[in-house]
Amino acid sequence: MAPFCSFGKQSLSMIVMGIALILVTHADAASTPKTTPVIQWKMNSLAKTEIHIPAKNQPTLLVFVMVGQKRSDKALTQIQKVVQKTKSLQVVALVSGKSALEKAPQLKKQFPWLTHVVTDPTYQWAGKMSVHVWPVSVVVNAAGQCVGRLVGLSDAFSYDLEAYLAFASGKLDEAGLKKKLQQRIMVKESSREQANLNLRVAQRLLDKGLFSAAKQQLIKGIKSYPDHGPIRLALAQVYLQMDKPDLASEQLKKWVASPKKSENLPPHSSNLSWEWELVRARIALTQKKWDEAKARLTVLVNQKPASKIAHYLLGRVLEHQGQWEQAAMYFRKAFEQSHDARSLSPQEQR
Repeated sequence: MAPFCSFGKQSLSMIVMGIALILVTHADAASTPKTTPVIQWKMNSLAKTEIHIPAKNQPTLLVFVMVGQKRSDKALTQIQKVVQKTKSLQVVALVSGKSALEKAPQLKKQFPWLTHVVTDPTYQWAGKMSVHVWPVSVVVNAAGQCVGRLVGLSDAFSYDLEAYLAFASGKLDEAGLKKKLQQRIMVKESSREQANLNLRVAQRLLDKGLFSAAKQQLIKGIKSYPDHGPIRLALAQVYLQMDKPDLASEQLKKWVASPKKSENLPPHSSNLSWEWELVRARIALTQKKWDEAKARLTVLVNQKPASKIAHYLLGRVLEHQGQWEQAAMYFRKAFEQSHDARSLSPQEQR
């Protein structure tokens, strides 16, 4: 996110501990504008109304969007909520792309609260603002100065937009804007750190075999930071240990549906992806979907030949299907990866 306008180009507890070790925290950089380029634009809206930017005596919010793009729709939905709190604001949606003329009326119908909709089929206006990804939201004050620029759709999109609009309308000075953005970073990091703490507490509870208490800690962590992949994974694994595959599957679906999961992956995220695939395999096994479990586990043991649990579970599936020799082979491989026989248990560390 750039804040100003630019005109240029062992046991389950051991598993959880392993997950905790690959966590990383980060914060979005945010600062107040150091330059304030001035724009003087005149354009025609979809309704043939002449639009002036800057608007007289009020800020302007320029939103560069693609019709039908989910992120653009989500950005406009969040903008609508912010706009409802703003008394005086001109909101101009600029529809980019070759199909802009065709699709712009659809946007106006979908979001009738927009002050104006402008078509930009040749990327004329997008080019002036160096827009290369969509959506991009630009805040312009009544003097024509670009005071805020939000690229994409971050966790703090609405919060940041409110701050920049307050700055553009004179409700905040530059020091106030900087302070508000820094507070946002602290709140975000606090939520992430709280989730990490819940994960560590859950690990200690699992060491003592307190599954229900560990589950409650993980649920609290998810409430603090819903897009925390490792903590959702840990909760899914706990549900599997409690023989609740449907609840484990629910956590998997929520993680897959998370719009921010790619932005919140820890280092070595391929390990996290492998663990989720193992959850899928264990769900299939618990639900007695033997062929699916076999197919998934076969892929997993090939991807990670040193995995005790994948070999052990594949041995269980083959044993159920009466393939005794193959089952024995995978049980033996699982044992060979272990320091002792206890690691044959699916509760043990990968």
